[in-house]
Parts: sequence; structure tokens; C-alpha cells
Amino acid sequence: MYENKDKLKASRLIKELYKDKNSLSVTLTGSYSENFDIKKAGDIDIIIICKKLSKNYFNKCINKLKKLKKRIFGNELELIINTTFGPIKFYKKDTIVFHLMIYDLDSHIDHTIKSPFTCYDWERSNFYVGKSLKELSPVFNLQLRDFYEARRSTLEYLKDIMKNRISYREYKFVRNKYYLVKKYFVIDEINKRDFIYHTIKFLLINFIKFESNLNNKVSEKKIYEKFYQIVDNKNLLKKFKELKKLKNTKSKENITNAKNLAIKFIKNFDKHIKNKIKTSRKIYFIRHKKTRISKNIFLGQKNNPGIIDNNIPLEFKNLKIERCISSPLLRCLETGMLLFKERNIYINHYLKEIDYGKVESLNFNDLKKKYPKIIKMWSKGKDPKFPGGESTKDVLNRLNKFLKFLIKNIFKFKQDTLIISHNVVLRCLIGSQYNIAVKEWFNININYIDLLEFSLEKNNIRPNVSRKKFLYLFSKFYAGKK
Repeated sequence: MYENKDKLKASRLIKELYKDKNSLSVTLTGSYSENFDIKKAGDIDIIIICKKLSKNYFNKCINKLKKLKKRIFGNELELIINTTFGPIKFYKKDTIVFHLMIYDLDSHIDHTIKSPFTCYDWERSNFYVGKSLKELSPVFNLQLRDFYEARRSTLEYLKDIMKNRISYREYKFVRNKYYLVKKYFVIDEINKRDFIYHTIKFLLINFIKFESNLNNKVSEKKIYEKFYQIVDNKNLLKKFKELKKLKNTKSKENITNAKNLAIKFIKNFDKHIKNKIKTSRKIYFIRHKKTRISKNIFLGQKNNPGIIDNNIPLEFKNLKIERCISSPLLRCLETGMLLFKERNIYINHYLKEIDYGKVESLNFNDLKKKYPKIIKMWSKGKDPKFPGGESTKDVLNRLNKFLKFLIKNIFKFKQDTLIISHNVVLRCLIGSQYNIAVKEWFNININYIDLLEFSLEKNNIRPNVSRKKFLYLFSKFYAGKK
């Protein structure tokens, strides 16, 4: 009964915050959103996404939260509002802590790119008003590179622990603009103990999510199992369990080697990540260079134009590619010869562009006039075959056959592999790997001759694409960017 009352209070809180016309989304995340019990929640995490962020809107949200606290939760508990971005915790008896994080849409998208671990965790929350965080800016999944490129990387955690500090960010408003300023908070024994525990815990949770490719809640048992798998030390595991027990108290009691535990674990974790990078095989997929035929027509297998220019992008200069596998179509072969001078180029027919059949060489208006049923089926989310040609599913089946062939043969070579293919083939690859609905694959934006990195590990191909590239690959999936 208590839980239901608290859930109603939480629902009322976020609905009131959402009423502002500038608000796009209000979400409760963290422990409170899972059990709706103030006594069990350290903070009440509130994420607000707005259309335009200003000092006036920022202050309006804070003042509204103060009024709502009195009206909904009463005066029994003292209110603390934490508006910083980072793992700072407040420990004070008989308080209610609102951790208020406000973003405009562009800064939320930027946060998704730079802090995928945090945003991926937030996506699990189903307690929101307005658009979900996933609708506004999806993370899609976790990648291996996130562990050394993301904002909360192992290196950043290690630096903070070594210097007895917590790094965080907060807004600085100057006239009509705002900036995120990085700051440091010197931690006491309680904060240090909790920071260390949460650092280890969330590194493990994120790695388990990466391995499973699922965004589920991770059990304590799995956390301990993964800890031991990484450190292979029963004594360190015991200390981690002890730290968890101490974390649940507000006393200054501490285990002697908490800092050493964190340093040893993070170094082992970092070594574990580097070993995965070393033992996995890199596979690069690219779309051919631009052709002489207009982009406004359906260009499939029948037309066979060559490429326009001979420029080689800088990101290809330092690649250690042993072999190149190409579609047999001229635009791919010429791209391969440009990069490899005909050295180690293999042809694979599974990599050919979609067969548009009778639609080849038509533009979109021609398609609407001649084959309106195709447009109608697309509008219903269906995947029709082109007349005398293929469907997207047919291309995916070809791609999967190619991937099986690749997995079987890739370790015959000592260095990495480059695959040259086409727009629809690579949309199938990206769409299936990032768990996007087939009806949305046409929204994936594949640039010409742009490196898309994947890795092969334990007979499983996983994407490892730079998140900076997400900004154009998935631009149509980000709200406000369509």
C-alpha cells in the first residue's frame, strides 16, 4: 500500500513538471523509479528534456520542484536539490534529495553520444511523461570502444580514485547561452567508499550488458561472477562484498584497502578490455565511392557505373588490411583497386546491391506512378519485393550467408579485413546489428566510403562504430533532427 501511494506521488510529480510548454520529456530513473520508496532511495533522479534551455527555464524547474515537494511529499523531510551532472551523493539525515538533470534536445543527443553507459541505463525506465528518452535519442547498444572512449571511462574513474575526488559537471549561464563546466569534488570517507563501490559495480554491469547485448537489470550474483572472472582473486572478491555491506551504512567505517581494491580492479578490468581488443579481429565495412549516375534513381545491379574520383580519405592511411572482399559491381571493384591496387581483392556475389528488378533506373515519382502498391505496402510497414527483383529480407538473407562465410574463413588471415558493398546491404547490416525494426532501415544514412568498424569474437560479429558517426548514421532517429 505504501509503495502504491509513493508511486502516485512520483507520477504526480513528473506530470506537474511536464506541464511547461517547453518540456519534451520528464523521466524518473534510478532506485526510486524501481521501488518508489523514499526510505530506500538515496536520490530521486529526475531527467528533464526541454526544447530550449535557458537560465529562466532552469530556475523555473527548481522553484517548481520546491513547491511540488511541499505539496506532494509534505514538510517532514528537508529538501536538497542537486543540479550537477555526476555521481555526487548527499548524506544528511531526514532529507529528500532530488537529483535534477535538465537538457535541451541537442545536449541530450550529445550526452547520448558521449555518455552511452548512463543513457543506456536511463532507457530502462518506463516511468516517464511525454516522449521516452529512447524516442528522443536512442543509445541502440553498448560497444567495446565505449569502455575507453566514453566520458565515464576506466581511465577517468582511475584518475578520480587516485586523487580522492569525484569529477562532475554543472551549468554556467552567460546571457542567453549555457556551458557545461567540469569541476572536482574532494570526497570524504563515506563518499569515497560509495564512489568506489559504485565505480566497480557499474563497470561490471555495463560489461555484462555489453556481452549479453541486452539492457536488462543485472543480478548481484552475475556481478560477483563477472568480478571474479576478471580479477581471478577470491580475496579481492571478498573485499568487494564487504564493501557492498559497508556501502549500505552511513557510518564512517571503512575497509582498509578500499582504494587499493578499486585500483587493482580497474587495472584488471582495463587489461581485460585490452585483451578483448587484441584477440578480436577487426572487420571494416564501407560503401563504394560515389558514382557518375544521379543519386535520384534506383541504382541496383543492372546499371554498372564507375566511380567519380580517386581521392582516398585519411582514415584509410594507417589501416592494416590483409584482404579486401568486394561486390562484383564496378563501383565497388574500382573502389577496392583504388585502395589496394588490385592486391588481395576477392569477389563475393552475396555483397551485390539489392536487385530493383523493373524499378531499376526509375526515380521515386516514377515508382509512385507505375507501382503504387509498393508505396502502400511500405506505408503499412511491410517489405515487398520489387517487381522482378528482391525485398529487403532477401538482401538480409544474402548478407547473413556472407557473414557465415566470413566467420568461417577470417582467421586464415593474420590482419584485418575490408568489405566493400552497397547502400541497402549496409543498411541491412547496421539495422540488424543495432536491433532496429526492418521498416525503419531506409532511415539509416550510409555515407560513401566511410569506415564502419565491426569486430569478430567467438564466432559473433559485433558493431564497434565510432559514436561520432552515429550523428549521421542515425540522424533520422533523433527527435528534432529529421
